[in-house]
Amino acid sequence: MERLAQGFSSGSFRAWLGGGFALLLGIAAAGLLRLEFDDNHRKFFRGSSDAYEQLEQLAAAFPLDENDFILLLESERMFHPDSVEALRDLDRSLRGADGVLGVYSIFDARSRQARGLLLPPLMPRQGAPEAAYEEARRAALAHPLVGGLMLSEDARVMLMVVTQAGDELSVAEIEPLYGEIRELVDEKLGATGIGALITGIPALRAEIIRAVQRDNLRFSVIGGTAAMLISLLLFRNLAAVFITSVAPLAGMVLSVGMLGLAGVPMNVVNHVLPSLVMVIAFTDSVHLMAFFRMRRGSGDSRGVAVQAAVREVGPACLLTSVTTAVAFASLALAQTEVIRNFGIACAAATLLNFIVVITVVPLLASTVLGDRAGALAGGV
Repeated sequence: MERLAQGFSSGSFRAWLGGGFALLLGIAAAGLLRLEFDDNHRKFFRGSSDAYEQLEQLAAAFPLDENDFILLLESERMFHPDSVEALRDLDRSLRGADGVLGVYSIFDARSRQARGLLLPPLMPRQGAPEAAYEEARRAALAHPLVGGLMLSEDARVMLMVVTQAGDELSVAEIEPLYGEIRELVDEKLGATGIGALITGIPALRAEIIRAVQRDNLRFSVIGGTAAMLISLLLFRNLAAVFITSVAPLAGMVLSVGMLGLAGVPMNVVNHVLPSLVMVIAFTDSVHLMAFFRMRRGSGDSRGVAVQAAVREVGPACLLTSVTTAVAFASLALAQTEVIRNFGIACAAATLLNFIVVITVVPLLASTVLGDRAGALAGGV
């Protein structure tokens, strides 16, 4: 750390260091363009444990319902001719939608009373007399595969299952059909008074993943703004705020960009990484800037104050970063793959952010910004 502190007294050293950092930041920014979001929920359980192997065997033997959209339909007049025909039209439209493997609804059920050698459909044909719909309601409630399963006991709630074709679908592959189902439901049932709720694993995955992505962006902005306000409250100086804010932002870009370059996708576990590393880098930046301003206030020149901050505060920040990185690295011993990768990524990002802070803050403080930031009594 002593040699690094002495290096900041050299203009050529600062120039090379600044140029190298700018180049690295540009490479990391390119990595952001390659960053992907992995929403494969099966990977959250993937590991080397016996329990995961058993889960895979069960999934192979008994296919999961992870591709099933479930439509929960509710109406006081579920078996009114208009309602039944609207539901029948929705059923036909869903079967013809792109990506639909099949639809299971009350229109697939067969009557328990044979007509000759055939079992006719449980639901009456289009244009049947109104009495036939009431008879269909009674027959549906008594049907062992409909009553209490596809239809509630009061005949007010009905289920319709839409199965999407494919295996281990991503949210990007789920969303087109999800959107089409919503459009068809609104189009076919909007004027009938039939309430509809779309649920099931695909719908929940799409909603959860998009909510996670929105919240990640929202909290990153809120966190960054809060950090700048706290810095402004502490230093009451715009130059000091700028210096302490640049390092965390640069560290966040580097950390996430390196993930993109390494081909490591973001997921619902490691999406907290940007906010996490920004907080760690911000605390180190504040300590360095506070010490720098203290030395400037005691009469030291800009260069001497920078060297003193690196020499005195740098080792403490390094020790903090190393202990934090070791704590994150301990997650590499977890059996679950996604947790192992999260721990390794956080450990690497913590050390990388220390390097960013110990580089960027002294570099900026060595410029005219350091003169502006060093005035303890100066206003904003």
